[in-house]
Amino acid sequence: MSLTSPVPNLVRNMPAASIEDWFQINELFTRYATALDSCDVDAVIACFTQDGRIESPALGSFIGHVEIRDFAERTAGLKASHGAQFRHVLSNLRADVVGDRAHATCYLLDFITRDGTTELLSPGQYECTLRRSEGKWLFDSRVVIMDRPFAIKNMTDVSKIKDLPEIDGKNNITVESELSPNDHKRMSAEPDHDTTNAGAAQVLAQRHWLPGICRKPDLVIVRATEFSLFAIGVLFTLMVTLEVISRYLFNFSIFFVNAAAKILLVWFFLLGAGLALRHGAHVGFELLLTHLAPLRRRLIVLTGEFLALLFFVEMVWGGIASLGSAVQQTEPGLGISLAWAFLAIPVGFSLLIYHMVILIVVEYRKNPAKETAS
Repeated sequence: MSLTSPVPNLVRNMPAASIEDWFQINELFTRYATALDSCDVDAVIACFTQDGRIESPALGSFIGHVEIRDFAERTAGLKASHGAQFRHVLSNLRADVVGDRAHATCYLLDFITRDGTTELLSPGQYECTLRRSEGKWLFDSRVVIMDRPFAIKNMTDVSKIKDLPEIDGKNNITVESELSPNDHKRMSAEPDHDTTNAGAAQVLAQRHWLPGICRKPDLVIVRATEFSLFAIGVLFTLMVTLEVISRYLFNFSIFFVNAAAKILLVWFFLLGAGLALRHGAHVGFELLLTHLAPLRRRLIVLTGEFLALLFFVEMVWGGIASLGSAVQQTEPGLGISLAWAFLAIPVGFSLLIYHMVILIVVEYRKNPAKETAS
């Protein structure tokens, strides 16, 4: 399977740049790389047009100077918190220009030095579109393509890094260009059941395809669900542990634990089902999809997602209908209405509807022409 550039063919068919334009564009690439490595946030921003865009498969899309500042501050935060010095070494620059528009690509070697040890994270390349404004070349878009995925390990204190997503339980930090476009396509289209790290990265990749106005609300919903699941899990574990201790050491049972644990499990599984859907953690058969051309794969995926959406809507309706009779019943172990348990059905399936709509939007917004068939 080959990789295709995210830059449109119309841009890629430009004639080669003049010597003067080439040197100016080369200076822009150098200025960007050195500013990023020296954590000069303002200098990084100055390399982009007002509506410039950075595409990071792991962290998503950063559009405009405000979001690009956030991107640059993350790199600065890594250096400040962990003493991590990055070096983006660029070479083999090629630039094509028509009027005040340009397309440029270069090779990239991404190094990191910590505690006196330097390692190459991955080779790769930048794919960029540029615009000349007031006689000066600026980035319109900058997309990074890495030859292999990588993660920066053993960085355990992320409290000083603004909004940096935690990828796995060890707080391994993924930075600017963790994943290649091929990995990005796989994460956003084909579920990966191997690790929690892959599931969280898949959610980030999906968010990349959402309209900008939807990304923050999606982050809030996902984080709120994760917090709720964590709280339920801690409470369930604590109650069951205390019940085991009281039963086997003190020979008595805590009367409400059994009933409460059942209700907590209902809520845990129904709330978690939506996140599992986004992580691609539900059981599925992918053998057929991996052998289909992108357009056919997209049609089948969208059909399946719409059918699942109809099922979720029916379950919400059924869950709401069941609340009427549940209100009249009482859980004897807790003395509360059974409606508290049945309420998990419409709430959980409403979240499933939301997450399925997100997946449909992601699948719809992807351009199959940019994908390559096996």
